[in-house]
Amino acid sequence: MEQRKVLSLEQEFYMIAKPIVESEIFQSQKAYKHHKYTNVYEHVLSVAYEAFLYAKRHNGYNLAAVVRGALLHDFYLYDRYAPREQTH
Repeated sequence: MEQRKVLSLEQEFYMIAKPIVESEIFQSQKAYKHHKYTNVYEHVLSVAYEAFLYAKRHNGYNLAAVVRGALLHDFYLYDRYAPREQTH
C-alpha cells in the first residue's frame, strides 16, 4: 500500500500559489504600497491564504481558482498612490 504524505495547510496553499508567487513580475508587487501599512505583495498573499482557509472549511470550492483569484485581485504594475497625469 502506497503511503501518501499529508501536507500542512501552509504547504498545500504554497503548492497552489507557487507558480504565481515565485514569478518575477509578481515579486515586483513588493515595491508598491497598499492600504497605508503594507505592500501589494503582502496584502494579496494574506488575502489569498485567508480565502484558501475559507474554501477548505466550506467544501465545494475550486481551491486553485480561489487562490489564483485572490493573489491577482489587486495586481497592477504601477504605484496607485503616486500622483498621475489626468488623461481626460
